[in-house]
Amino acid sequence: MSQLSGRVVLITDTSTNEGYNVAFQIADEKGAVVANDETGAGTSRHAAEALALAIRRRGGAAVAAGSQSRSLRDYIEMVRVGPDKWDRLTGIIYVSRNDNGKSLSNIARAASMFMSRVGGQIVVLNPDEADAKFVRDQASELTASKLTINAVQANGDDPSSVLAWLVSAGALNYSGQIFEAASTFSVSEVGDKAESLIVTNKNSDGKKATSSSKKNEKPAAEAAPAEAAPAEAAPAEEKPAAEAAPATEEKKPTTKKPTTKKPAAKKPAAKKPTTKKPAAKKPAAKKPAAKKPSAEEKPATEEKPAAE
Repeated sequence: MSQLSGRVVLITDTSTNEGYNVAFQIADEKGAVVANDETGAGTSRHAAEALALAIRRRGGAAVAAGSQSRSLRDYIEMVRVGPDKWDRLTGIIYVSRNDNGKSLSNIARAASMFMSRVGGQIVVLNPDEADAKFVRDQASELTASKLTINAVQANGDDPSSVLAWLVSAGALNYSGQIFEAASTFSVSEVGDKAESLIVTNKNSDGKKATSSSKKNEKPAAEAAPAEAAPAEAAPAEEKPAAEAAPATEEKKPTTKKPTTKKPAAKKPAAKKPTTKKPAAKKPAAKKPAAKKPSAEEKPATEEKPAAE
């Protein structure tokens, strides 16, 4: 069974070659088409009905919308055609009007009103810079309404198979991405090659820069974890440095302490001369010894008168 079986897809402008071709691509994959043509007032409805008739003649399911997308109200009228006919709308392929994101914002608001019950997918064809920014920035917010949003840059290639796959059940897990066209792939093959079709390197206008730059970015994505590993090793180098710093600071005061104690040890050595002072007092003790002979001489002089 095709991944587009049972899907109902609105194409906002089938007057373009891309819009016209993808309408038949979706119909061939068993999806129902809501065709809107913006050729001009008075002719758009007729052109959309002619396309829908051609699809039905080939055994497909299609209906014309024929609304001029100028305001939010216009987009609401356009979006409600699918639910009125098949009781649901599962996808919108918005052909960018390059109006600084104004129309894309309106189509997203209208989609939230009619598609949030069962969910759906919005795909922007050939987004300008504002559209590409909207795709990336609003993807998470649209998730609350059960909507995904992606974009496709044709870059001169036929984007029909990629557009058809992005509104299929196989692309429900993708949102906020910009893909490149791949006319050489069938719808089922696009699902197998989807990751390689994501444009990861773009110019300021949202277009793919070069195929080589895309190849160079993949190794960069792989190298990012490698850079994170050295980032973890950096703190490990700082820890030894932090531990070594206090170690040196502790050693310096310990070496200074012995040097301050050495002068303190010399002070007792200076006190030794004070111990010699008692030795100087010894001659003072000899004075009583000198008086003893004088005491003996006095009796000797007294004995001489006794003899007379």
